[in-house]
Amino acid sequence: MGKEKVYLLILSGCGETSFKLVQPFVWSWIFSPRPLNEQGTGYAKQELVPQDILDEMIRCGEETFKDGYNYHGTDDNDRALASPGTTFYSIMELMEYLKKNNLGIITEYHGCRY
Repeated sequence: MGKEKVYLLILSGCGETSFKLVQPFVWSWIFSPRPLNEQGTGYAKQELVPQDILDEMIRCGEETFKDGYNYHGTDDNDRALASPGTTFYSIMELMEYLKKNNLGIITEYHGCRY
């Protein structure tokens, strides 16, 4: 049986690096088109989060989008920071988890913590 495929978010800054594994539909949301602000002159600073992302938040035991809105910003880095997934702070722990759960990484994204 083949490995289940996931994506890896590598987020660094403020003296810390984290590694977050996310499902393909979360990855798609991170890079989906961003909503425009009310004037249509730039990107919105908040957005209604899709139901599948909210469901994944609950499954992961996270509470980032308590009222269904993303107030962290709509840029891909902002969405990556707020996205649901399984987070690690050690490469060794990440590698052990991947092996134990028969997971393979499709690709990675490097973002900033701030």
